Amino acid sequence: MKMEDRERIIEWAWSRALALTFAFVLGMGLAWAITLTARQPPGEPILLQPPPTQPPLVVYVTCAVAHPGVYQVPRGSRVKDAVDAAGGATAEANLEAINLAARVEDGQQICVPAHQPTAPVAVYPSATPPTATPVVGYKLNINTADAAQLESLPGIGPALAQRII
Repeated sequence: MKMEDRERIIEWAWSRALALTFAFVLGMGLAWAITLTARQPPGEPILLQPPPTQPPLVVYVTCAVAHPGVYQVPRGSRVKDAVDAAGGATAEANLEAINLAARVEDGQQICVPAHQPTAPVAVYPSATPPTATPVVGYKLNINTADAAQLESLPGIGPALAQRII
């Protein structure tokens, strides 16, 4: 090989090495610039708070319970939970008349009914009942009653009897 060819090859190798070094340095500079600009600015750490707890439900439990009153029950409670909060049902309570499994709503009134005693019904031989004061438990048909019969009921005076008629 000639000396000129050798020098040309060496010159070409050096130019290649210089080009590769320049490309490497340029690539490192670009990588550094990208990392510098892509980094998030430092900030305050975020403290996560637990979700707020829902306030309890407020219900009014009344009628045939041990301690009628206003009670707070947790969300998702059932009518049975509210009745238990009021001390439970009394002996006269008719628990079959209400749905103990129903969900309680805020501000709800829960009335546990008592068993209704069967009142004696007066039976008259004629089609119209007498005009005298009815006996206890007498059922009066307000569609056929006259003013005197209506006035015999508690809380009904002459003016209200006339308005009913």
